[in-house]
Amino acid sequence: MAAARKCDRCGMFHHHYTKVLSTKKKSSTGTPDSGNGIKLMNTDEHDWNKHTHGCPKDLCETCFDELVNWLRGSSFHEQEVVDEV
Repeated sequence: MAAARKCDRCGMFHHHYTKVLSTKKKSSTGTPDSGNGIKLMNTDEHDWNKHTHGCPKDLCETCFDELVNWLRGSSFHEQEVVDEV
């Protein structure tokens, strides 16, 4: 049975998904940068690499796309995007 997910921004129920944000840029694990939510964190004022984790937020695909649009300052659909991993 599939787990029901609820967007923490708009409240819509959705299925699990993964958006590949770029096949060119790789994460530290060597896999393409991808995502399906956001997590706030507290950084150390003297060492950017030292941080404590905060609360994760689940986002539906629409809210995730809108967040990426806002962060990039351009159209999400103009970027190299693959919907599923």
